[in-house]
Amino acid sequence: MAWPHIFATLPAGKSPASDIDDQFNALSGTASGQGSALVGFLQSGIGAIAEDQQSRGRWFVLATDRMTTTQRADVFTNGGAVDVLAALNAAVTDAVANRSTILWPAGTYTISDVLDLSHSHLIHIMLGKVIIKHTGTGKAVQFDGGAVSGSVYGTVFGWGNPPYIQGNANTTDLLYARATHHSKISANVRDGTTALNQVFCVETDFDIVCSVNDGAFSTTPTNGLLTTRRGASESSSGCRYTLIIEGVSGYGMDLQYCSASTFNGTSEGNGGGVRERSTCVSNDFTNFDCESNGSSNQDWLVEGDRATHIGCVSALTTTAPATSVTGARNHFIGGTLSSLTVSGDWNVFDGVAITGTRNISSQYTTMVNCVDSTGSPIPPLYPRIPQLFDDFFGAALSSIWGSKKGSNGSCNIAAGQSIAGGVVRLITGADAGGTLALNGAQIDQGVLQWSASTISLAFEISFRTDKITNMAMCFGFTDQVSSLEIPFNGSGVGDGITSTASNAVCVMRDTVMTTADWWLCGVKADTDATSQDSGVAPLVSTYETWRIELTAGGAATFYRNGSSIGTQMANAITASTSITPVFCAYDEDGTSAHIDIDYIKVWAK
Repeated sequence: MAWPHIFATLPAGKSPASDIDDQFNALSGTASGQGSALVGFLQSGIGAIAEDQQSRGRWFVLATDRMTTTQRADVFTNGGAVDVLAALNAAVTDAVANRSTILWPAGTYTISDVLDLSHSHLIHIMLGKVIIKHTGTGKAVQFDGGAVSGSVYGTVFGWGNPPYIQGNANTTDLLYARATHHSKISANVRDGTTALNQVFCVETDFDIVCSVNDGAFSTTPTNGLLTTRRGASESSSGCRYTLIIEGVSGYGMDLQYCSASTFNGTSEGNGGGVRERSTCVSNDFTNFDCESNGSSNQDWLVEGDRATHIGCVSALTTTAPATSVTGARNHFIGGTLSSLTVSGDWNVFDGVAITGTRNISSQYTTMVNCVDSTGSPIPPLYPRIPQLFDDFFGAALSSIWGSKKGSNGSCNIAAGQSIAGGVVRLITGADAGGTLALNGAQIDQGVLQWSASTISLAFEISFRTDKITNMAMCFGFTDQVSSLEIPFNGSGVGDGITSTASNAVCVMRDTVMTTADWWLCGVKADTDATSQDSGVAPLVSTYETWRIELTAGGAATFYRNGSSIGTQMANAITASTSITPVFCAYDEDGTSAHIDIDYIKVWAK
């Protein structure tokens, strides 16, 4: 039989027989260049590259590689008495240095402090049942990209065979993930304050079990999933959660800052089911079950916006509503809700079985194809959207409107004009004094019936004027109807603007200003927003159409003849203020102006 290749070349005077001990010692040695470094490996197939077994083997690091015999024995017998944290940290360091995958042999790994796995592109594979037993204080296992900046990217931990992470009364977070992006993390956790504390994670998959049904907790967790943010603006988004949270004392899921993420699983037997806070937007829940959660905290508390719930369940049977929806524009499609209260706006319930009480206080709720506990159809609900539209037909001004005039006899609000399509004509006074009190003409609703506090609000007007010199005009929303008052006019100094209203958002033009264009104006609680010069002015006897849109936050966007003009104006008005549509004008030289208003429209969006 031919000698192996390691005997092929020997020093002078040596024979295979006399040197065999040296050769086998080299094969069994662990020094550099010995052992597996002397054994070749060639993958099957054409073009495979030869390498030695040592290089091949270092593609993987065992979690036990740096442990003593005593430590290994404790791990493999599930003793849980010997601290192996330093050895695990050394194995992680080796894996990061060699870009290796960490293999965790089955056993119990006792750690006296946090196990820090905050390394990008590090893969952990569990070989059988792995238990990580935390005996210290604080976090048990963490993936931390940093408190201010940085991230952990592309790590995989326990996916497909999750480890068991066991804490104690002093464990704050069984799993802690901050700034962990594009990763996959899976674990079965118990006995600590929070099962998964997740901070600013993006496009990461979490598969987490924390369940009393796997055995009584020695320390009952307060929280299942807790999502918070890093700094003031970095919230979690785009993550995917598969969760079984059962038996925690607080909420199974407390979503404080989270958006565009998906959830499935269950929250059962907890102090509360799922709380979607007002800072959450556009999350999706599919076939998510909430059962037997604490009555004070409810199964579903939906405070956020634009979430979708497909086939979800609440099964709370106490007198408190199992599902409470205070947020806006959420959708429930299919599923079963044992009782329901809705105070938020623009929520939709389609094909839902509502087996208990229903308390719908929002007039903007849609409920279709729903059934009660007997399977009988629930009468449909549709949003009652407030809208005002007046095309000013007829011989007299509608009682919807209130009018106010200056003291000059020429001032008038004249309906019944012989003009196709109908208009109301505002005629300003002809007193040479040229003030609002003398020459003003104003139309408003007479009562304050509008507010942008819960819904978006819009005002639109189409009008023309036969005079564009020596006059002031202002239209939009204002906060009073008791007197003749122009919300905004020129101060008489340069392009200065005076706000008379406390809360108003309008388009204004006053020829006493240096730049006699249309100006976009707002005032919030007597604090003026930054006015904007539109760059355009009216043309004589030419109709133009203006629209002002308000958000529920009090920001304003302006449109002229169908096109956006200027930029969105933040803090344009106090959104909760009761307001009215208004048009006010007066001439400043004693020559009357005729302003024809074709229509005014106000509506909730």
